[in-house]
Amino acid sequence: MKNKIESMRNTNRVFDTPFIVREKVTEMDEDGIEHERWRTKYKLFADGANLYGREYEAARQTTNDKTVKFIVKHGAEIDETMTILFEGKIYDIENIDNIRYKNELVEIRATRKRVRK
Repeated sequence: MKNKIESMRNTNRVFDTPFIVREKVTEMDEDGIEHERWRTKYKLFADGANLYGREYEAARQTTNDKTVKFIVKHGAEIDETMTILFEGKIYDIENIDNIRYKNELVEIRATRKRVRK
């Protein structure tokens, strides 16, 4: 049973940040040549935020790239091989955490993908 504080926290959570989860698929053209492309798998809404405080400092120790956190309702099958399209920028999924193993909320941490020149 949920305690009162946890219930209030989830009641006040607003899933108002839209983003797209994409997966890589391989397709074969008419000449038999395989091509890889990114396909939209899910269009979701999250309680999204930039990292701050201790989370921000810990992320900065491993990378200088921008890291964001999305909290979504449990249900979508998402893994670390997928990418996130958010505000026109591509993010690599670094970590997926089933919060407190209750199968209610999932936290997705993603890092901005660097464009190689």
